[in-house]
Amino acid sequence: MIPGTKRSVISMQDITELKKTQKALLEAEERYRTIVENAIAPILVAQDGIISFANRAALLASGYEGEELVGRPFLDFIHPDEKEEVAELHRRRLKGEDLPDSHSLRFIDKAGNIRWLEGRAVVIEWDGRPAVLNFLKDITELKRAEEEKKALEARLLQAQKMEAIGRLAGGIAHDFNNILTVIKGHCQILSLDLRKDDPIRPKIEEIEAASDRAASLTRQLLAFSRRQIMQFTVFDLGETIRNMESMLRRLIGEDIELITLIPDKKLWIRADEGQLQQVIINLAVNARDAMPEGGRLLIALSEVELDEAFTRIYPFARPGPYVLLIVRDTGIGMAPEVRERIFEPFFTTKEVGKGTGLGLSTVYGIVKQSGGHILVESEEGKGTQFAIYLPRAGEHWENKEIEERGTQG
Repeated sequence: MIPGTKRSVISMQDITELKKTQKALLEAEERYRTIVENAIAPILVAQDGIISFANRAALLASGYEGEELVGRPFLDFIHPDEKEEVAELHRRRLKGEDLPDSHSLRFIDKAGNIRWLEGRAVVIEWDGRPAVLNFLKDITELKRAEEEKKALEARLLQAQKMEAIGRLAGGIAHDFNNILTVIKGHCQILSLDLRKDDPIRPKIEEIEAASDRAASLTRQLLAFSRRQIMQFTVFDLGETIRNMESMLRRLIGEDIELITLIPDKKLWIRADEGQLQQVIINLAVNARDAMPEGGRLLIALSEVELDEAFTRIYPFARPGPYVLLIVRDTGIGMAPEVRERIFEPFFTTKEVGKGTGLGLSTVYGIVKQSGGHILVESEEGKGTQFAIYLPRAGEHWENKEIEERGTQG
């Protein structure tokens, strides 16, 4: 080097490949982002319990905007009953534990609707730290279909059980009725041979009274099994209920408010009017007993048209015009296990001696023999509602009486 002379050293490196690699990475990242953003399935990334990323499908499924979802704890959107389980799965997955590839959970969308999601989760690195990538699938409709199928199977099983109980009860009642007829007949014959002051007469009268009570039970069993004789006429159910109002008020007592909603239009049905009155009385008594401290009893009538959708849910029903009778109380309600058995003969939750367990089974039998259907909804502490669907009769049936005998065993 010559003193006083300045020199520069230039170092050069070929970074063409590096630039190509960087460009390829950017392009790959853009491709993957485009794929993820436009994927049909909802995709979420959760890191430290916070949602870090949500694709368009996730936003669409949840109803939230991006800023409403990203940055919030993912547990905020999970059904309360499943938060603890989902949080535990999230922790275990981050620890690397061997877990099932997929799981289902309930997600609450912006509108407050509960959506069923099936998810597949994998642990990834997100901004240099571990996170959980969730691929989700909305299975709400599938779950709903499964629940409807289970409910339908349960209703069919219940209907078959009630049919079997009905056949058994009808056979027993028929045979028992024959025995009671003999007992009562002999009591009457014995009474003819006794003086009025004969000390044996009161004992015979006790036997006869007991046989009458037993005969009443057999009649209720026959009603449940749809084997009783019914006098079919066409009548306006609204007028029947109006004529019963004063009697019903006395029956339920002053502590219970009776509300009747009866349209002015005549609602013709073809049934046994006396038996339908018994149905209403039995339901009113049942409601009264469920409201020992008072409450409200609603009896309402309306016209409805049962469609194919209804009959798919309740296969024992037929489409067509019906009169709907609602009897609703504000009583103590029933637990699900009680509600499933209320129409069974001799099933009762009342104290011994305070009920035969035949009131609602009689209601069931009369409604069925009238060609109708009865549904019950109840919740503990909130009350019970009976919905009775009775086939509507045309006005041309008015004043035509037809005596029909129930199926004899």
